[in-house]
Amino acid sequence: LRPHHLLRPRPYQDDVKDHARGVSGNADQTEPHSFISALQDLNLRRVDLQRERRAADQLTGLLASMEAPPIDEAACQRLQRLIYFHGPQHVTLLIRTIVESEGNECALVEPIISAVSSVMSSHRQWTERGLAWIGAFDSIPLLAIVETMRSLDLFKESTLSHYLNMTLSNKLQRLFEPPPPPSKPKRAYKKRRPKAGGQTAAAIR
Repeated sequence: LRPHHLLRPRPYQDDVKDHARGVSGNADQTEPHSFISALQDLNLRRVDLQRERRAADQLTGLLASMEAPPIDEAACQRLQRLIYFHGPQHVTLLIRTIVESEGNECALVEPIISAVSSVMSSHRQWTERGLAWIGAFDSIPLLAIVETMRSLDLFKESTLSHYLNMTLSNKLQRLFEPPPPPSKPKRAYKKRRPKAGGQTAAAIR
């Protein structure tokens, strides 16, 4: 586990430097059009590096402000990537959903982070329920579910988040989109026969 203030973006700087050295070293042997493409690619890498650094800084601030427990490297990288692609608001709600729901305070680990994020992206209407969204996870023991999946020895570690996503979606759908109650069967109408006494009285008249 790493303290929040020690979180750093992944080291892409060396890749950028190596790429730059390759471009400058082969400049005389490269066609102009390939040289320009290489420079454009280098600029894109620099922009990506800046975004990743910003995502790392934003994550550090989020974790500190929310007083979240320490997280491991895999969880850190996943959260940084989610900030990079979805923005800090998505990750803020994601962290709150996990650590503020009852019994899930220590469930900020990679498979759970990925699964909950996927549910949020696929069912945005559920996240708009506010506190009801977070409260729905009070009845879902995230760590226990993951440990049960591991103990079954049926899932690869890389697929845990996918199947956990499916499990969470099914559980939450029953809560937020319950099926309509079954309709009562209609009673078959039977024509009532007149009583025998009524027929006799009518005949006498």
